[in-house]
Amino acid sequence: MRTFHRSFGVFATNSSSAIDALEAFLPRAGRDYATTRNHDEGPGRRKNVSMLSPWVRLRLLPEWFICERVLARHRYGAASKYIDEVCWRTYWKAWLEGRPSVWSNYLKELGADQAAHGQDASYLGAIRGETNSHAN
Repeated sequence: MRTFHRSFGVFATNSSSAIDALEAFLPRAGRDYATTRNHDEGPGRRKNVSMLSPWVRLRLLPEWFICERVLARHRYGAASKYIDEVCWRTYWKAWLEGRPSVWSNYLKELGADQAAHGQDASYLGAIRGETNSHAN
């Protein structure tokens, strides 16, 4: 089994691991997700979001399958926010594919920002999530 590193851990690149991750998240895909999705409790404590993107990106979990499984567990009204987010991911991916210059422009601007601020302590702290500010 292959594994890939991601910014917040390692994930196995097989369909059974992808389905296990989806099944583990399903109980929280309804109203719990809608209520807590904008909260970040930090690394290792992100049970409020699905963390399924790596498997979706590799097409081990297609969006239609995720929505089908969510709706088998929750009424649409309860799960609509999560389903909206899954569908937005699909929309924006297609939007970006049709506009490749958006990504290349982003990378160019990112490089310029890193060159201009790359040694600034505030910048380095911010990209590591160490700003000592907590939103209420």
